[in-house]
Amino acid sequence: MQQLVELLKDDDVNTQLEAAWCLNNIAAGTDDHAMTVLDAAGDSLITLLGSGDVPLEVCSSAVVMIMIIILIIITLARCLRCCHRDKVAATVHPVHLTNVMLHT
Repeated sequence: MQQLVELLKDDDVNTQLEAAWCLNNIAAGTDDHAMTVLDAAGDSLITLLGSGDVPLEVCSSAVVMIMIIILIIITLARCLRCCHRDKVAATVHPVHLTNVMLHT
């Protein structure tokens, strides 16, 4: 993960773009994957949003949006667990909800 974060700081825009897409793919995995990407690369990805390079901005935006959506869903799932500990809603999986939201 740290190597990908370092590649985001490379002078070559193509290298930055490839690293951002790799992080995008990782973030699209489980909620743990998304949190790992957020913790390791969140600051660097946000910095790239102002880079002036449109493809890189698009890729960084995609990664940031995935992380934001997953964080919202994780928060929702935690609230449901607190409010309905003994109900089915308490077992909601954040990534499943993300997939449902993105494909509806």
